[in-house]
Amino acid sequence: MDGKIRRKILLTAVIAAATGLLLPSIFGQPRIGNAGGDPWRNFIYDFQTLIAGFFAVGAAFVTFHQMQRFDARSEKRHEEQIKLALRPDVLRMQRANSPSVETMREWRDDMRRISSKWRPDHLQEDTIPARGTIIGLADGFEEEISRPTFQEATHLFSGKMTTLIEIILSEVHQKPSGTDDAAKLETWTYGILGWVDMFLEEFDQLYASYNRQAFI
Repeated sequence: MDGKIRRKILLTAVIAAATGLLLPSIFGQPRIGNAGGDPWRNFIYDFQTLIAGFFAVGAAFVTFHQMQRFDARSEKRHEEQIKLALRPDVLRMQRANSPSVETMREWRDDMRRISSKWRPDHLQEDTIPARGTIIGLADGFEEEISRPTFQEATHLFSGKMTTLIEIILSEVHQKPSGTDDAAKLETWTYGILGWVDMFLEEFDQLYASYNRQAFI
């Protein structure tokens, strides 16, 4: 039911109740002794305490209902203010996610797909053709982390995420050279993949948290 219609119905009920109580009280014939008088006036007089209590309960209910509506509107305004305040940070996270984090995720998957084909008994032969590709993909992590759109969001990152970024960059700088053996390449590859996995997991959680607060 529309709010205006409810208010009109409530106002009509109040006027009707006031008319039904006041007019007999003012113009009704009073009781003489224990007999006579206007029956409706006598009823009001006999049960005036009960009637007053009924109206007090009604007034309390109306007040409580109005307070609930006020609190609901205040909560809604508060949520809208939070969303507006968080919107710039969410946009920074979005720009960091695309393309940088999405690209890091793709290159992580490529590195894992290549390294999953390495066989312990043929490690040297398997890693030789993939060495340049693996190192090139790892260099891409540093490139994406250095993007301005990614760097703009780093102040939103947790201490753990910042530390993981530093570790990933350090691992990239310590990439194996062309003369290093296959075992070192394998160890380095699995190591950097683990750090990237941890960072992406932390980023996804933070990104989801900002989206929930700003858009839901």
